[in-house]
Amino acid sequence: MTIGNYTETEFGRTLKLFIRPAKPVDELGMLHGREKQLETIRRSLFADGRSVFIFGDRGVGKSSLARIAASQYRDNRKDFLYVQCEPDSTLPSVLVALARQAGVAEKDEQERTHSFSAGWGEMLRYTHERKTRSSEDKLIEPPSLDACAELVVDIGNAAGQKAIAVVDEFDAIRDVRERQRFGDLLKRIGDRGIEFKFILSGIGASLHDLLGGHLSSIRQLQTVELDRLSWDARWEIIEDAAAGVGVTIDHDLCVRIAAISNGFPHYVHLLTEKLLWRMFSDPGSVTSATVDHYRGALDDAVESIAPHLKEPYLTATQRVSEDYRDAVWAAADAYDLQRHTTRMFESYVRICRQIGKEPLERKKFLARLNDLKGGKYGEILQSLQNRTGWYEFRENMVRGFVRLVAEQNGIELFDQATDAPKQLTARAPNIRPRQAFRVPNAPRIRFRGETRDDDDETSR
Repeated sequence: MTIGNYTETEFGRTLKLFIRPAKPVDELGMLHGREKQLETIRRSLFADGRSVFIFGDRGVGKSSLARIAASQYRDNRKDFLYVQCEPDSTLPSVLVALARQAGVAEKDEQERTHSFSAGWGEMLRYTHERKTRSSEDKLIEPPSLDACAELVVDIGNAAGQKAIAVVDEFDAIRDVRERQRFGDLLKRIGDRGIEFKFILSGIGASLHDLLGGHLSSIRQLQTVELDRLSWDARWEIIEDAAAGVGVTIDHDLCVRIAAISNGFPHYVHLLTEKLLWRMFSDPGSVTSATVDHYRGALDDAVESIAPHLKEPYLTATQRVSEDYRDAVWAAADAYDLQRHTTRMFESYVRICRQIGKEPLERKKFLARLNDLKGGKYGEILQSLQNRTGWYEFRENMVRGFVRLVAEQNGIELFDQATDAPKQLTARAPNIRPRQAFRVPNAPRIRFRGETRDDDDETSR
């Protein structure tokens, strides 16, 4: 444990200045690759009556972008209002939550007298009185859109100049009509010139998905679609964290971390965090990451993934036949989140060659893909509506876990983005695979460049 002579506490505190795998980032210096989106939001909020809607896939950093954009609007203060939606949230309940944060809720103080008597007859009776004060919250949910707009005025007055609220996980609201009412409110406060800004964020492929087709408020909204991180942004996260604790990470290992993450910030942060902790735990003097550190980080990352992300993969793959495991790996073998069976079969054949096994014929492989849509197999995949032969993962954070496990088992999955660096096509680092999440007695998997002689050497 000799990285910069840090103690464990000092190292942990320094690391969290650069890496946040478990929560949204709230510092501008940690938000990589989002400069253009921040500029768009910043400039759009100058317009009277305009709010912002950030949408995109789960795990691409919508909450982080929303928080930092709100902080910038508040002149780099973090006292913006924030509410996280739940399935039963409504427009009035969200506004009441914001009002309480802003201090709008009025309290009605009442004094009550409590008495207690005991005994027999007038002479022997004992009486005790105790006075207490109770506080009753008088703030009620506004019953109409006009009342909602008036409450927004009160919230803005309480919050002060440049009042802004982040309404996060907007897609969690089950009732489409309630989501539509948010659109009506934005139109109402925009038309009335009420100076209050909202930044809403939610999972969706379009604003249509989130507002249920009710787009009358579109001129009040600046929409920002957030895609996955570019290669440059992934690289910056890794290198900034390494430099922050005074070490370096080999170029090939940076390539692998960037590729496995598939552009999802969570996985870049998670793998980098685990790698740096492995380096810190090394008993020797450490200045640069090694393949062994990387292998250990993969194990740690897979182990730390939340059970709800592991379960679909394990349900799909824990079977006598490894065909389903290989099919799931093939489905995750690209940058594209939606893939045609033709491309997936090509990936499957390549993976089988790495493993050294005979691939199934195409018809049987397609049957395995179809099975993976069913509950018996964790419903890990789903078909695209109106697009024959196209599949996607039901949850793309699960897809990220699949890529981690494949890498852990020695399978190099590609990340064929248009902006991928040329180095990605180079040979992967000579990392021998681990045994975790493998079917017992499964054949050993080799990286490119490894031979059977390597197997003999490691078994000695």
